[in-house]
Amino acid sequence: MPDRALIDSALPDAYGWYVLPQFRIDSLAIGALIAWWRLYRKPDAEISGRVTAILKWSSVSLPLLWLFGWKRWSVAFSHTQVEIFFGSLLFVVLENRGSAKLAILRSSVANFFARTSYAAYLTHHVIVYLLFAVLHQPRTVTSLAGILLTFAALALTFGLCALSYRYFERPLLDFAHRRFSFG
Repeated sequence: MPDRALIDSALPDAYGWYVLPQFRIDSLAIGALIAWWRLYRKPDAEISGRVTAILKWSSVSLPLLWLFGWKRWSVAFSHTQVEIFFGSLLFVVLENRGSAKLAILRSSVANFFARTSYAAYLTHHVIVYLLFAVLHQPRTVTSLAGILLTFAALALTFGLCALSYRYFERPLLDFAHRRFSFG
């Protein structure tokens, strides 16, 4: 996909190449590699070490790309960098499942974000847009009002998503588990 982005970035339609990340080849490839590794692997310290090194590299390179490459050319590589970061992070988490150093991922805060993050992903852009529009503020984070509204939108998003989970999603999940057998 980065090749298409580079080709298109010189054209007037800078984002015409964009597709949902879950349908990108790099997303599918990374997911397939992790699934294959989890199902058929034999423990291998060398592979685990290489993936850990990739995670460390991507932890540094992704912020640098965002900081110095915030113009159009970074769009070509940002999603791939994000995929590499989260793919290697997922691998490392799965490799260390149940360990004490990952106890924070089993906390109530992590559990809350795990339950609400997908709904937040789907709704945050609408909530932030409506909040700025209703209050007649320009959509920017270059002013104090913009920064405060952005944080207010974040809190509102997760608050609404928590309510949605409690009163809509969880009852539907409970119904599905009572009604259908998934085993």
